[in-house]
Amino acid sequence: MRPPDAQRLFDLSPDLLGILDAEGRILAANPAWNAYVPLEVDDLYGWPFLELLRDEDIEDARAAFAAGSGEQPTNRWQRRDGEEAWVRWSIERVHGSSHTYVVGRDVTPLVQRAESLAHGAHEPDESDLGLRLARELHDGVLQMLTGASLQVEAIIRMPEADRDTALLRLKGVASALNQEQKDLRLLVEELRSEATIPYDSVPTAEQRLRAVLERIRGVWDMEFTLDVHGVNPPPQVARTLARLVQEAAVNAIRHGPASQVSVELGPREGGLMLRVSDNGFGFPFKGVLDHDELRAQRLGPLSLKHRVEDAGWSLSIDSSATGSTITVFVPSNGESGP
Repeated sequence: MRPPDAQRLFDLSPDLLGILDAEGRILAANPAWNAYVPLEVDDLYGWPFLELLRDEDIEDARAAFAAGSGEQPTNRWQRRDGEEAWVRWSIERVHGSSHTYVVGRDVTPLVQRAESLAHGAHEPDESDLGLRLARELHDGVLQMLTGASLQVEAIIRMPEADRDTALLRLKGVASALNQEQKDLRLLVEELRSEATIPYDSVPTAEQRLRAVLERIRGVWDMEFTLDVHGVNPPPQVARTLARLVQEAAVNAIRHGPASQVSVELGPREGGLMLRVSDNGFGFPFKGVLDHDELRAQRLGPLSLKHRVEDAGWSLSIDSSATGSTITVFVPSNGESGP
């Protein structure tokens, strides 16, 4: 039973909110689903989520659910009004729980905009700021806010005797949210001024990575190490690297569950190498898979793979029962690495 205020938020959200059981059946769905499915919300109870998707989208969605939190598959839906819509899903499976929480956001305008640019319909202009900012908000800020919300809920359930510990954890969450707000302002300024902003007036790659890891530590109470070996790539590259570190670290903490994350950035022949290692339980698969193998077998975090591919980079994952290592290659010539 949800508290009244939480129920109101659940009912009023324009996003599709859902709770699934261990078998992927819908246990709860908010009224926003009415616009996207041929059933009434009350009739969705017990309905397999995957059966609502188009056949060609089922395998990608199945792989995303198998990988767990942090995944953001995007698929097509036929709205009740007859229009085709693209919905991007955020998936959250809390360690130790049999439930999976899903949030679906209609990103049709963003997909249409991206397709228009891909086909050369017109040159990029100021409106591209909205497209890029929306992705950063969805992939970065939303992930941090979700983590903060889960931590606050856990703190609320702490016994009165642990009040001092609870206050300390709340301060950590508040500090992380404050830094996220500052970074969001910086992001908007960088996107607006990317062509003219002085190179030495923005944070270095090391500063960005450390800030991200400090925020994660404030929310998730994990330990980290950071080693940057004398490199400072351009702001656009550094920003993407920071988001990759955030996604990789948060995924490891949520599903590892890892308590230690190590990040290393340094030169490599033909470019740069980013390595994120953790002491969790690894991915569902074990062994080392390169980028092509991850794509062919539909393994690894989808959102992380998409961000890497969009940048023209490549990644590999080494997964074992004692942790995982994600390695990203950033070519200096702009082409995909090995």
